[in-house]
Amino acid sequence: MNLGLPEAEHGRLSGNLQFAQELAILFAVGWWGALSDRLGRRFVLMAGFGITALAYTLYPFATSFPQLMVYRLLFGVGVAAGGAMLTAVVAGDFPDDQSRGSLTGLTYFVQGLGATVVFFGLTRLPAIFVADGVPELWAGRYAYLIMAGIGLLAALAFRGMPAGRPAGVSGRQPVRQLLTEGFSAARNPRIALSYASSFAARADLVMVTLFLTLWIVQLRTRAGASPAEAAAAAGLAIGISQAVALIWSLVLGFFSDRLHRVTVMAVAFAFATLGYGALALTADPGAPAARWVLVLLGIGQASAILAPALLLGQEATPALRGSTFGLQALCGGLGILGISLAGGQLFDSVGPAAPFAVMAVANALIVVAALVVRRLPGAVRTLSSVGT
Repeated sequence: MNLGLPEAEHGRLSGNLQFAQELAILFAVGWWGALSDRLGRRFVLMAGFGITALAYTLYPFATSFPQLMVYRLLFGVGVAAGGAMLTAVVAGDFPDDQSRGSLTGLTYFVQGLGATVVFFGLTRLPAIFVADGVPELWAGRYAYLIMAGIGLLAALAFRGMPAGRPAGVSGRQPVRQLLTEGFSAARNPRIALSYASSFAARADLVMVTLFLTLWIVQLRTRAGASPAEAAAAAGLAIGISQAVALIWSLVLGFFSDRLHRVTVMAVAFAFATLGYGALALTADPGAPAARWVLVLLGIGQASAILAPALLLGQEATPALRGSTFGLQALCGGLGILGISLAGGQLFDSVGPAAPFAVMAVANALIVVAALVVRRLPGAVRTLSSVGT
């Protein structure tokens, strides 16, 4: 809005920005992973959060759409480092299979807690600054600079991690070898299911943080709200779904250590189907009457993100863990690219509910696929603590 771009193009332009960000992530995530094997997880985490902080500093001072695009690319490079290291540390370096669900659920709980703080608190900062007499343009800039400061503090905090490569991690692998090994692992139907589900699971993040926010902001702006008030309303809605998601991640993580993980996949994506289906039928997702939809959406989002990672963590052999998780991240990135472009077009041409209807169908297809894999002979590998 600060650049004076027409509202009729907001969906398409937002989708294009997200598309560019995901391209940067796809390009950088493999290199960050290789660099972490050479220089250690701590180096990559500190560098990634430092780059993210720089992007937050530059983004609100853009004066044109091309500048926004460049800063969004920079942001994607920083985010790729954090994403790569989360998988390497949580799913590869630390847990055993009996506690993988609980540990991963706790990790996503902490992530969700941070998201809740952002959406409940930091998205309200522009309105607070405006109330204190700060011009709206600078109110938004101050909020971004505060986020940049938090990113810089996070980068410095990772100095407490051990330096150097994790024990047993080999040197840098060629990207071609990583992809070949990862594709070969998909002969295991559970790994193939995890790859396929990542298309929908990662796209969930775009739907909630981008298109749901844009939908609510447009509705509130048309009703006469200021940009700061509209952003606060969107932040409240996203905060509710994220608060539910962080609590549900603990619940799902606990039960996933006690159930077949293919069954967990089917249940997880059933929740996601219900959440997106209900949202697509909602006239105003920011209205108080729609709070139950946001609760269901949060459950579905957390379920769809956790379940594929847990299944792949169980099935991937230690020798191929980096390759398989790398390809899963690639699949997720492709899913985000697709929904960013297609979702933006649907948002503008069909209506704001259209992208969510598409996501409901995509998640339903994963449910069907999980039920098929569940019935394959020998397709469900159990843990020593898991019953049938």
